[in-house]
Amino acid sequence: MTDRDFQEMSLRVAKTEDSVKHAHKRIDELQNITKAFYELAADVKVMVNEMANMKSDISDIRKKVDARDEEPNKLVFNIKNTVITGIVAALVGALIALIIK
Repeated sequence: MTDRDFQEMSLRVAKTEDSVKHAHKRIDELQNITKAFYELAADVKVMVNEMANMKSDISDIRKKVDARDEEPNKLVFNIKNTVITGIVAALVGALIALIIK
């Protein structure tokens, strides 16, 4: 092995070491990015679960609001039925009284 061969080999080893150092640095950066993606995915999963719970809660609230909105309508309907029944009963009673007399 000549001195020139030794220098070439030393140069190749130095380049390889630089390349390995650069590759390790890139791998470390990619590991950090991958970790950030996993954390983001976990956060998104939590948000999806919370949104599903919110959707369920909103549905329950909507049902309660609809039920409350229907209460006055039911009350008005019942009052109308009672008034109509009373009027019809009075008319039938008056008619029966006129027939019996």
